[in-house]
Amino acid sequence: MKSESEGYIVPFTQNPQYHSVLRHHADMINNGSQESLPEAQDCKDVQQSYHQVIQDLAKDL
Repeated sequence: MKSESEGYIVPFTQNPQYHSVLRHHADMINNGSQESLPEAQDCKDVQQSYHQVIQDLAKDL
């Protein structure tokens, strides 16, 4: 459920439209994890991956 796969894709996407789609999916994964994961550490792990994806997207723009 982590957004790690988006993080792997970011370096290969140069199109801003694709970045928007990746951001949308990362947002959905992050939001869904906060609602459905019972363990606090799992939520923190997802948030850490989410923030890394957001940073990677910002660097590529």
